[in-house]
Amino acid sequence: STRLLFAGQWLKSEPCLVRADVGPVRTAFAILDRPRRQVLLPPTDMLKSYFKVALRSLARQRGFAFINIMGLAIGLTCFTLIGLFVRYELSYDRHNEKADRVYRVVNEVPEIEFMGSDSWARTPAPLVDALSTEVPEVEAATQIAHARALLEFGEPDVSGESGFYEDGIFASPGLSDVFTLTAIRGNVNGALTDPGSIVLTQSLAEKYFGTSDVVGRTLTVSYVGELFDGAKDMVVTAVVEDPPSTSHFSFSFAVPIRSTQEYVDYIDRWDSNSFLTYVALRPGTSPDAFGANLAALGQRHLGQLEFYQNNPDRIGRYQAQALTDIHLRSDVNGEFQANGDIRYVVLFSAIALLVLLIACVNYVNLVTARSATRAMEVGVRKVMGARRQQLFGQFMSEAIVPAILALAAAVVLAHVLLPTFNELTGRSIVIDPAKDGLFLAALLGLGLIAGILAGTYPAVVLTAMQPVGMMKGILGTTKGKTRLRNALVVTQFAITTVLIIGAIVIERQLGYIQSANTGVDREQVVSIEIEDQLIHERYPALKQQLLQLPNVIAVTAAQGNPTNIDSATPVRQWEGGVSGDRVQVYRSAIRHDYLDVFGLELVEGIDFSEDRLLDAEEGVLINETAMRQFESRSTCAVAHA
Repeated sequence: STRLLFAGQWLKSEPCLVRADVGPVRTAFAILDRPRRQVLLPPTDMLKSYFKVALRSLARQRGFAFINIMGLAIGLTCFTLIGLFVRYELSYDRHNEKADRVYRVVNEVPEIEFMGSDSWARTPAPLVDALSTEVPEVEAATQIAHARALLEFGEPDVSGESGFYEDGIFASPGLSDVFTLTAIRGNVNGALTDPGSIVLTQSLAEKYFGTSDVVGRTLTVSYVGELFDGAKDMVVTAVVEDPPSTSHFSFSFAVPIRSTQEYVDYIDRWDSNSFLTYVALRPGTSPDAFGANLAALGQRHLGQLEFYQNNPDRIGRYQAQALTDIHLRSDVNGEFQANGDIRYVVLFSAIALLVLLIACVNYVNLVTARSATRAMEVGVRKVMGARRQQLFGQFMSEAIVPAILALAAAVVLAHVLLPTFNELTGRSIVIDPAKDGLFLAALLGLGLIAGILAGTYPAVVLTAMQPVGMMKGILGTTKGKTRLRNALVVTQFAITTVLIIGAIVIERQLGYIQSANTGVDREQVVSIEIEDQLIHERYPALKQQLLQLPNVIAVTAAQGNPTNIDSATPVRQWEGGVSGDRVQVYRSAIRHDYLDVFGLELVEGIDFSEDRLLDAEEGVLINETAMRQFESRSTCAVAHA
């Protein structure tokens, strides 16, 4: 009796006579052991054995291993980056403790459309107090508006600078009752009650003072805009943590909304919409009940105004929009900043899954193809007494180990490529193991699933074959095997074709957008945004100075760029127009020489002239599309000015 260590097990056996053909003529006989009793190795030793054999297999075929591992790693890298982007987009505003019961009031204004929508995020100033007192479902309410201001501190430095233009918000005292603000210094509650107070973020406080301990310090604030006159000294009452990048509105400072002249002028005006209104509902409150009361509130207050009494069909309708829907599911006008789109999230998710599927199919194909060369090895193992479940475990380990290595390579690649990916998408995505544990666990699960899928087929098929056929090289190719391989290849090529066609279409669309003839000469034109009110007042002197530069041939100014006009208004009366009809036009205030700078052709009429004073009050230029709109809705020909 002998003992033989083979395939991870000890075999105790008795002699038996086996005939083996070792050549075309000679025949030899050998004494082998017939298994009689098996004593299995401990599970840990068995796993170590599987792992060692898998690594040796990879080392023997380095080229195959590199192609197989990197193919799966690249697919997992793409899936990881896109997955991080999707998770980032879906996490907007969820850092707020009351996110599930915070709503924004949306104002649906009939006949006031922009970009095909008559819904606006802007609401009247008195709405916030009416919500707190007249709607029982409201726990807290607040209003905000965008603030652009020059913040100055101390005396000018050697460069002549004493401050910087910063983006912040005007906010009512209830800001901290609706949104989660973490105070670093001072007390957030009541910090915006005094009109002379200002709240800074930690980064802004350190930028100006070098420390966050700045409560009681003074900043000089000069608001940008026609309604904000002069500079104001404001005292820092609190310092808060910077808002996360996943907030649909961001700010570096907050000042009381009552410190703005615009708010004071319109504090009782229900027919002026300038502020974004948010509410936190009481726990357990029905959003539908709040929506009904909100709509009734708007009808009640707007219906008291004479204009709306004469035009009841023009009364706006207030609606509730969930805070967590604003970034991805909002199509309203007047947003605080640019939003995302749920359709892009769905599209990128589909692309990520398709890329991952291609990588997994490719991995399964390579592992399956290689398994066909191992039939003789499996046959020898079976003859020597290896059990089927042990062979199954060996095949699975040889498929899972490369998958885990590919996963590790994908995490490293994703970490290296993340800064470039952030620059491309305009996001601030980071990989934080403390916060991304669930995502990383899901990624690990995907790697294991890919390895299991790749190892299941060869493990099931090869371990089920008879050793005699394997030793003779007869694999017994079946229709099932051929169909599986063909299905995998066809699936892989089909998905690849779809992605390639989609990429070509998108590339051509972007090329068309960049090179399309918009009727505006954009070459050699430089646009500079001017925020200083003093420069606006001294524009003629600035223009003359610029024209003296040798490379400047024309100078003009406008409310906005001609390819991005964001102001619209309905025109309800024109010569020959039908009473009650209207045409929505997009408008921009311009200075002289506008047509010359942008190469616009004057079809009829005359251009603005500095010699005609009435141009500033009565003059208007329209394009051919507007002219056709007016003519098609007129009872007689329109006189072209």
